[in-house]
Amino acid sequence: MYLAPQVHIGQIFNKTDPSQPRDPIEQLSSREYEVFTMLVEGVRAKEIAARLELIPKTVDTCRASFMRKLDIHDLAGLVKFAIRRSAAQAAGS
Repeated sequence: MYLAPQVHIGQIFNKTDPSQPRDPIEQLSSREYEVFTMLVEGVRAKEIAARLELIPKTVDTCRASFMRKLDIHDLAGLVKFAIRRSAAQAAGS
């Protein structure tokens, strides 16, 4: 059996795409990650804007962007994602 050099063995056996990050958080920019972390901690958008010296609209844009990247559609989904992520990290430690 011959495989083209572009085909990765992991794609065949693990059904994973090596170009996709394992942790969805890796898709976020550093600014999006900062906003994500603060939102998950319960900090309001206006306060995040003040802490990061941004306008509130920028915080809203970051939130919309990372929610799209993480395929999250509402605040409840964001909270569930954060809880699952925290539990997975605790189990992995």
